[in-house]
Formats: sequence, C-alpha cells, structure tokens
Amino acid sequence: MSVLLHHLGRQFLLLGIFLVLGCSEGIDSEMTFIKDVVSSSSRMENWSQDSPDTRRLLEKFKPRVFVAPDSYTPISFYRDYLPLCVVRDRKDPREIQHQKIGREMLKDIQFSPNLYLDYRLSVQAARRLAVKDVHPEMYGRIYTDVMSTDTGQMTLVFLKYSLVFPYSGLPSEIGRLKKWGSRLIGDPTGWHELDIHGAIHIVLEGKTHQPIGVLLAQHNHHRIYFAGEDFKWPEDNRVTISFSQLSNEPYLMNDSAAYRLERTVGNPMHIAYLFGATDKAPLGGGMDKVFSKKGGARHVPTELVLLPVADPLYTAWIPLGNIEKIWGFWETWYRRGPPGIDFYTLGALKNLADLSAFWFIDPTDKDFFRLVEKDFDDLENYDLVPALVHQRKRLASSLAVNRGH
Repeated sequence: MSVLLHHLGRQFLLLGIFLVLGCSEGIDSEMTFIKDVVSSSSRMENWSQDSPDTRRLLEKFKPRVFVAPDSYTPISFYRDYLPLCVVRDRKDPREIQHQKIGREMLKDIQFSPNLYLDYRLSVQAARRLAVKDVHPEMYGRIYTDVMSTDTGQMTLVFLKYSLVFPYSGLPSEIGRLKKWGSRLIGDPTGWHELDIHGAIHIVLEGKTHQPIGVLLAQHNHHRIYFAGEDFKWPEDNRVTISFSQLSNEPYLMNDSAAYRLERTVGNPMHIAYLFGATDKAPLGGGMDKVFSKKGGARHVPTELVLLPVADPLYTAWIPLGNIEKIWGFWETWYRRGPPGIDFYTLGALKNLADLSAFWFIDPTDKDFFRLVEKDFDDLENYDLVPALVHQRKRLASSLAVNRGH
C-alpha cells in the first residue's frame, strides 16, 4: 500500500509540475495580450452612457440571472469588492502599497503594470455571501457594429451585460487526476480572485431593434445562439441565464433537467474539443455544471449600472485581483486577477460583429478547423483573417436568409 501511495503521490506531483509549466506566463505575455487589444482598430460606436435611450434599451432586454445553489453571488465592484482590496507591487508583494483604494486611485494606477489589487476576503467567506449581504449589479453597455453581406452591410446592435463575482473556480468536472493536480497548486473552488469576463450580449437588428440572438462570453471563448432557431425568445424579451457552478460562466437556462454538463476549455485554441469536433479532451478541458430552477438554481435580482465608457473596471491593464505565484515561484495567466472587462478576447476579434462571426461554429465544418489549426499557433502568434473571412460569409448568409435581408 505504501508503494502505491508513493507512486500516486509522485504522479500528482508530476501533474502539478506539468500544469505549472504548461500555463506559466509572466508580465511580458500579459502585456503583449493587452497591447494587442488596445492597438487593434475598432469600427464600433459606443452609445452614450448618459442617454435615456441607452438605459431604456438595456432595461428592456436585461437578462434574468440565476446561479448554482452553492456558488458565488454576483457583487458590486465598487461597493463590495474594491473596499476590501489593497494594492501590492509585483517586485515586493509582501509590502502593501495602498491600504485603502477607491475609484479615483484606481484610475491613477490602472496602467501601472507592476501594481495589482489583492482582495482580502477568503474563498470560504466569499462563498457564504448571500444576496442580502452584497449589492448585485449588472454593468451595461451598447455597441453598434456592421456585418458585411453579399447585398451590402447589415447594422447590428450589441447590448453587453457584465457581472462581477469575487472569485472564479475551475469547471466542476475536470477529472479526478486533474482535480488532485490542481489542488497541488491552488484551490479549485477559488482559482483566482475576481471574475468579470463572463458576459451576456443581446444581439439586435440595427434599425428595428428586433432580437437576433445571444452571444455568451465564457472561459475565454464564446457561443452564439439564434432566437427562434436555437431557443425560444421570451415574450418579455428577458433571456434567462444560469451561471455555471463556481466557474461563473453564463449559459442559457434549460429546465428539462436539474442540471446539465457543458464542455469547456481554458485555452480558446482548443475549439475542436469545445464544439464536439473531437472527443479528445485537452489538459485544460472540463465540464461546466449548469443548474436549472428544478435543480435549485438561485435567482439573483440585479441593479443595472451604467459606468462611464473610460471607467477603470473596463480599461485597467493591471490585474484586478491577486497574483497567485505557484509554490511561491511561478506566475501564471490562469491564477492571477484579470485586467479590465474590455480585455476578454483577442485584438483580432475586438469588433463584436467579427467576434460573433468567428464563434458561429459548425462542428462539421472541416474548412474552418483546418484554417484555425493552420493559423492559430498561440495567443501571441496568430492570424485569424482567413478564418474570419470564412466565418463572416457563413454568418452573413445565415442572417440574410433567416432575417429576410
């Protein structure tokens, strides 16, 4: 028995080391990603955050939010999260640079790459927070973009809703061995502080504001669903979203069972597994557990908040949560707080019409997967233009046929 335990311990240690080496990235990689997004051109138009029309449209289509029975409750960034943060320096993280921080100070330090926030509430305490203890908020934006079609250009309106969770856990189902390995380097239920990149986009026709569908931002990847084809559009225009257990990723709610499991990946390059083109799971692959009302999913009433366009919650370059060094030595992209909400996809997909097109994926489309495999080497070395040209034609054709354009 002792020999077996020794062997298993060695295997878990090797797995932990493999996980570290497989996802260790420092500040250079982080800044490369951020600068890629910042430098990429945008053709989108922001609706004014001060306009009554912006609030009216966001309220009209505001999604209903549910979370898993034992999962995190959405909070307010400025009322619940930031007051419990301190500022640390990467060079000397043991010394606190600022004990108290507010919105104005965050504005001042948001582009200082050597600084980061550290949330001072434990994973266990954060999981015990209920709606009565916090201020659940939903942050809204409206963007206008254009999709080129064979007959011209189609204007699309994107209502983007973002929520804040105090921590992000790993997917519920990652396999026993990987779960043990993850425990060697962190807490699977609270993998990193702050979760802000799971977003809900309601897609509307530009002129009529009739709903086209929903684009969901999940674990560094996206899924798009069409109203009337993939799901029934609600009569009150408020789509029901269930956030997955602990990993806080948005999914359309389905009440046919207590819960369902959905494939997910930590690396957006693993698209083939994500969409079922292959059953070979990558190291970072797993299954999100998505609860329904039958399974005890908790409804969370949220307040719609419209922050300024240049608010640091959206634009900050610094990690807005702690940098967890594995075993005290290695920094990793996956175990540090995220930059602002704007940094949730590659620069090449910054425009929301392109983001929608790229993720309009047909699992049987061999041409698409061939293009991705050929031109998507890693997050710093990629060329998505061929895949985007291919996907734009597919999405434009589908919209033109199904929407009468």
